[in-house]
Amino acid sequence: MFSKNEVSYFAGCIEIGNSVLVGCNTMILPNIKIGDNVMIGASTVVSKDWEAGWFYASVPTKRIETFEDLVKRRKKQIYKDVSSI
Repeated sequence: MFSKNEVSYFAGCIEIGNSVLVGCNTMILPNIKIGDNVMIGASTVVSKDWEAGWFYASVPTKRIETFEDLVKRRKKQIYKDVSSI
């Protein structure tokens, strides 16, 4: 049988903050904390705690840009696409 510590390691808690988007096929390992306003790209492995307000992606995983900068860039792109219609 497993000891209490071994069970908590294998069945650890995952804490996910507010306004978090997790891409498809993402694996979040046990005992991980993900902050608020985080975007995680598809097929990412989350193996350590991530601070709030960032977009994470790529293999190996890295911080791409702040969440606010990503939202601003996407809004500009959407407005540009709409105005061209």
